Amino acid sequence: MRSISNSTNSSNVHSPPLKRYLVTMLCAAIGASVALYISTLENKSIEKATLKTHLEHKGLNVSKSDLKEQLKRMKAFRKRAKHSGLDSVMNRTTKIVRIQPGTRIALIGERHTGTRWIMSQLQHCFPNNRVTSRLTRWKHLFQDDYVENNVPTLVIALFRHPYLWLEAMRKVPHNAPNHFGLEWKDFLKKEWTIERPERDLGKENETCYENFSYNEVVPCIQGTHKDKDIQLHSQQMRTNLRSSGLFVGYKPVYELKRDKSGNPYSDILEFRAAKINNFLQVENWDWVKTLITAQYEILLKNGTDSLISQIETVLNVTKSCSFNTNYFKPVFKRNITQGFIDYVNQHIDWETEKKIGYHKHEWIDDEQIINEEKEEEDEQSNNDVNASEVGTDDFELPSIDKHDNQDLTNDHEEKGENEQSNNEDNIASEKKTGDF
Repeated sequence: MRSISNSTNSSNVHSPPLKRYLVTMLCAAIGASVALYISTLENKSIEKATLKTHLEHKGLNVSKSDLKEQLKRMKAFRKRAKHSGLDSVMNRTTKIVRIQPGTRIALIGERHTGTRWIMSQLQHCFPNNRVTSRLTRWKHLFQDDYVENNVPTLVIALFRHPYLWLEAMRKVPHNAPNHFGLEWKDFLKKEWTIERPERDLGKENETCYENFSYNEVVPCIQGTHKDKDIQLHSQQMRTNLRSSGLFVGYKPVYELKRDKSGNPYSDILEFRAAKINNFLQVENWDWVKTLITAQYEILLKNGTDSLISQIETVLNVTKSCSFNTNYFKPVFKRNITQGFIDYVNQHIDWETEKKIGYHKHEWIDDEQIINEEKEEEDEQSNNDVNASEVGTDDFELPSIDKHDNQDLTNDHEEKGENEQSNNEDNIASEKKTGDF
């Protein structure tokens, strides 16, 4: 009896501390849960406020339903970001790649292919990706794999049918002042170059504009408003075109043959074929994960939803833009002569054109084919340029003069891009100015 009584007393002595321990642990667990819940609510509030501020800065709708939808997309994006990336769809050449979240998007395309228009949509639809209007050089130029430490990049290359692109270049030859104001026969046949200015003398062994060598570009040194040749080009081109409400790139940039021989292309037709092949070959670079090619005419006709959807699939992300990308832009139809069409059909490299999906007699209606007399009347009025050039085509190239480190011009679309990267692609940073 005594042993039993002692055992009972011992149990009563030790039970209160055990109960206190269990109660303390339970309270701690409840307190931690409450604190975690409050912290989660605070994070959501901060995230919601940050997203709302971002959307307002972008000029997008910020209703409650929009915020809720955007937050869902952000959560889905973060969930995917925890993984190393999923297999993307096959691109144009059926090359399967793995794309990481946050992949850079680089847009390239010749002048008059709608790069400014597409650039603005990409920046709004994919704010979590760094969208740039250059790959290793400015979007219009030949691209070379010379930049080190590049990040995985999705490249979008824009093209335009040769009939329409050649006529657009003839009307407004951005950065090709030696081809300004020519009849179509002279324009298509003239050697694609310009006389080297005096400022290029003695620069044979120096790195030129946009990291070209001396035998790859004319001029080597882009120059300033103080140079006589630039003053002359500015007077000729700006006076004639800006009076019609157009912006024009008057500073000469003529790219030479890719073999570094220093020889120019025989004409703009040969130059176009070389540029197409150059843009397509970037797909072979190790750090270029996917190349998407797009036709300007199809984007104008059908809207950009298909292109945006392709990018969503390849990057495994969801677009953030709330505006409708599937709208129809006014399609301006240029008038060209039958002689122009016949000459292009006979002299252009159609095998190269087929690589980007273009063939003879496409994107041109019978009513657009006019006689020579009618074309002369159109040249006098010049009304057909206004509707087309301002909204969809491009301004001149940015100035990056490494010799005096003075940047003179820049496309307005670079404003958003430069805010994301102040020293992009190891190329001299570009100063934002109002000069086109």
